[in-house]
Amino acid sequence: MKNLLAGIPGFFSRPTPMPLDVAYRQDICDSAFLKFPRKYGNTLLKTHLNPSKENFQCISTNGVEKILVMYRDFRDQIVSHYYRLIAFPKPKEACDYQDYRSMDKETAINCLMDMYAQESVSWVRGWYEIAKNDPSRFYFIRFEDLKADTRKAFNNVLDFYKIQLPERKIKKIIEFSRGKSTMEKNLKAATILPSALSTNFRSGKAGAWKNEFSKNNIIKCKEILGEALIEFGYERDLTW
Repeated sequence: MKNLLAGIPGFFSRPTPMPLDVAYRQDICDSAFLKFPRKYGNTLLKTHLNPSKENFQCISTNGVEKILVMYRDFRDQIVSHYYRLIAFPKPKEACDYQDYRSMDKETAINCLMDMYAQESVSWVRGWYEIAKNDPSRFYFIRFEDLKADTRKAFNNVLDFYKIQLPERKIKKIIEFSRGKSTMEKNLKAATILPSALSTNFRSGKAGAWKNEFSKNNIIKCKEILGEALIEFGYERDLTW
């Protein structure tokens, strides 16, 4: 989604200087906006921002008018997180460090579910709760819907931002935004990409968990995420 929006003329990312502890907690403060010009171009800010009243007040005070919230199947999110941490482990001094490389995949996935599954659900629920106070400022989109029909999803986002683009430009942006390489190559490329562009760390396949979860992973996932998967429309019941 960031690459789709970055393809729009006049959209740029900016440095967001913040104290390390604030950034690590996925919070935000006024200093993050020091490099944002007020009159020239549009700023595209991609975050995993916690849905707290303080964070919402901060971004509102600093001129953020439209908020796009994307989420995905929590099972696929766990799989993505697993491969990310296998390739790029957190520093050992991090408060949530785990040596996932020393675990078998089934154990590592169960560990990640214990640590992050409910946090992911709370994140989505939290933004929906905040959006109730001013729904016109928010647009929610599922990753799976973006993958299934990128053109339709992107057009809906453009409508949300009240942006009009020629069809040929939309087609070009969609083609350019597709992930085409490995996580390692994409991460290296991300250090030199211009403007607001970034890379996809993995290809991002909907339903990848079906090939990654063991039977024990599925049992545990139903216990931890079963109700949330039904709540957000990913399952009708617990028979999966």
